[in-house]
Amino acid sequence: MTVDPTKNLLDAIATIRATATQTLSRFNLDLLGLAIQTLKVNGVDAPFARDGRELVITPAATIAAGEPFTITVLYVGSPEPRSTKA
Repeated sequence: MTVDPTKNLLDAIATIRATATQTLSRFNLDLLGLAIQTLKVNGVDAPFARDGRELVITPAATIAAGEPFTITVLYVGSPEPRSTKA
């Protein structure tokens, strides 16, 4: 992750390793307000769509129940200020 506070710019890669608890032809991740440069599932580009705060990801191949998989997301943007108040 690279952060430039003077420009309020974030440039990062998130790698998520998971195991499917059911067969997945698509799945969702939360992501708000940042632009995606690339998104891969198991090293293969995966199409995605935004639905509010959600990314709806469609892997190139269905992921079987019990199968481990990896999601890699390269994203950039200017995060909005968030309050830590309850």
